[in-house]
Parts: sequence; C-alpha cells; structure tokens
Amino acid sequence: GNLTLIANNGFVLSGNSVGSANIRVNFQSSYGDYSITGSTVYGNLTSSSGDYNISSSTINGSITTGGNITLTSTTVTSLVTSSSNTVTATNSNLQGGLTSRSGITLTGGTVNGAITMTARNIVRLTGVTMPTGSISGASSVYLDNSDLGSASANVNVTTDSNDIYVQNGSVIYGNLSAAVNSNGTVQVQSGSVYGTCLPKSNPVNACNATPPATVHHYELSYAS
Repeated sequence: GNLTLIANNGFVLSGNSVGSANIRVNFQSSYGDYSITGSTVYGNLTSSSGDYNISSSTINGSITTGGNITLTSTTVTSLVTSSSNTVTATNSNLQGGLTSRSGITLTGGTVNGAITMTARNIVRLTGVTMPTGSISGASSVYLDNSDLGSASANVNVTTDSNDIYVQNGSVIYGNLSAAVNSNGTVQVQSGSVYGTCLPKSNPVNACNATPPATVHHYELSYAS
C-alpha cells in the first residue's frame, strides 16, 4: 500500500531514502517549503503554495505546488508542476515533462515529455537535450545550444504571442510555430532546424524540410 506524510510546515530531507517501489510514501504540505538534498523518494510531493529546493536527489514520482520549484542535479520520473510560479532546473533529468505558469528555465540535463506554459511567459533551454516531447503555451521560447528531437522523433515547438529563438548551434528536429495568429518569426540565429518554421523564419530559408543522417552539433566541434 501507499503512505501519506502530512506536514503543513513542509519537509526537510538530507541523505534520506523514503519509500520503495512497492511501498510508496507521498508527501503533502499546505504552505510549507520542501528542502531535499541527497535523497531518494518513492512517492509524489505536493504542496498548495510551498517552494521546492531539491538537489542531488531522485524523486520517483511527481512534484506539484503553487510555489517556485528549483531542481539541481535531480531526477524526477513524473510531471513537475508549478501552477502559479516558476520551474528552474540545472543538470537534471526530467522524465515526465513540466507545467508552469510564470516561466521555465532549464540549463543542462535532459527532459522528456511536454513542456507546457499555462500563461504566456518565457521558456528558456540552454545546453539541454530533449529527445521526445513538445513545447507549447509560452510567449517566447529560447533554444540555446540544445538538441531537440531526432530523425525518428519530432519535438514540436509553438509559442502564443512572440518569437522562437534558435541560438548557439542548437539542432532541432521538429516543426516550429511562432505566434502564428500574430505573425511571429522563428529567429534562427545559429543552429539547424529540420522541420517547418511558421509563419516565417529569419533568415527566410533557415529551416529544412528533410533531415540529414543524425548528426549532433557536438560531434562537429573538433578542429579540422
């Protein structure tokens, strides 16, 4: 069976292992924050409004709050949701996607699944690998030195009000749609897009309909 721990003031875990694959332990707080370091949890973490600071940990479950979520060198197997605020992750492995209202900033690490903004705010990926999933609902999306999709799996990106930026050698397998209803632009400043760019791209011919054999940009960084 499953257990639920309830503490309105929140939780502090340091070097703990809680639950197992067979007996999951769910955590629940109202306004309290979560501080988790070097721990493994089998269970879901929920809070009404608390902030989360999680580092060097593995959460075998989901994270849900109205507060801010900050993850460092952490794996989360299910959906990460901030219903009112931001999600910031560094060098983390997010296996079940993310939902946020106020902004998503990912630096390094890997993400799979849908990245969804529930209000028109910014999604920023820097040095991120995203093999599967999609990005939607943002105002602007910045894809900096990041790899999205593959020849066998598109990762499509749509924004609602502003442009999409492809920067610093990003390699995108997928279709990019920048604020189609308000005439946005896919700004391909540095990188490759193997897919369509709507309603227009800058430069005009920056997006390729037919992908080549899979080549990642870091394989091209040697001196010739």
